[in-house]
Amino acid sequence: MAVKTPKGKTPSFTPAVDRRIIEGYFGNRESMLRDLDRVGFKRVEIINRAAFLGLNKGFVKRYTDVETLSVRRCLRCDGEFLSLGPQNRLCRGCNARN
Repeated sequence: MAVKTPKGKTPSFTPAVDRRIIEGYFGNRESMLRDLDRVGFKRVEIINRAAFLGLNKGFVKRYTDVETLSVRRCLRCDGEFLSLGPQNRLCRGCNARN
C-alpha cells in the first residue's frame, strides 16, 4: 500500500486505507495495524477510524462477506459510513431518523 505524506505529517485515510482496515478487522488485525503503522498511522487513529466506520466485534460476528462491504457517503448527510452493499445508501443515524 503506497501512502505518500510529507515528513512529519499524519497520512490521510483514503479508500485504499479504509479497505485495508476493513480487511484487517475481518482477518489478521495485528498485521493490518503493523502495516498501517509502517506508513505513518498511529494505532489509536486506526482504531478510531474503524469505530467511525462502524466496525466492532458485534458487526464482525454478524457479517462475514467482506467483499460486499465498502465505505460510502450517506445520501442524506454526506457522512462516510460502512455500507453492506449497493442497496445500503444511508448511514445508521439517517436510517434511524426515517
